[in-house]
Amino acid sequence: MPGRLLRAALLLAMLPWLAACSTAVLYQDAGAPNLHLSTTSTGQFLTATVVYLDIHRVTTDCRAEYVGSLNLWAPLPLRPPADAVHLPEERLSQLLFKFKTVGGNGSALTSYATLLRPRAGYTYDATVSYNAGLYDAEIREIGPHSAPGRKIEHRSLSECRRV
Repeated sequence: MPGRLLRAALLLAMLPWLAACSTAVLYQDAGAPNLHLSTTSTGQFLTATVVYLDIHRVTTDCRAEYVGSLNLWAPLPLRPPADAVHLPEERLSQLLFKFKTVGGNGSALTSYATLLRPRAGYTYDATVSYNAGLYDAEIREIGPHSAPGRKIEHRSLSECRRV
């Protein structure tokens, strides 16, 4: 019995690190950051939630090509989470926010995808949150010289020709 209890305690202690091992290729793009990220996550008892972002380049025929990933939030991150990134101006990108929860008797993955074509001279603020099974992702465009911004409406990949 003590052996089982010790194994369970070790497994619970390792959950945050296991959940954080999720990104394949670290996204890197030269240039000044134009997408600023703010991420929060609260889980349930004995669970760990990791939030990460997959970035895809959208081709002219509306196919998403994987470019890389960023860890946005983890309970005990192996590396500091990303808080800003550069997306090429005038290139259509698909942003795929993923919320991976591990613990209890299993795991779950929830995602939210949208399209963004950054404009030159503009910056973008993405606020991403996960709270006990509910997620929210909002992107705002901020004009040059900190002009008042606007909310970027959700666009699916099927709408790529209209963005």
